[in-house]
Amino acid sequence: MKKVLHFTVTIIIMLIASRFLIRIVDATVQIDDDIGVLVVLLAAINAAIGVISYLVYRKYRIKK
Repeated sequence: MKKVLHFTVTIIIMLIASRFLIRIVDATVQIDDDIGVLVVLLAAINAAIGVISYLVYRKYRIKK
């Protein structure tokens, strides 16, 4: 159950971070023509969040 909760929280954090990143980039740069660059940026940010989440999970998981 703890694993599912951690996974769900990670996905929610990724969605929120992606939403804010898209709004910030769109407001500052107007990146309408370079969607590929935005997708690569989002993939990098979400990969970083995933790696950090995995490391936190490994560090604080309960040993059985």
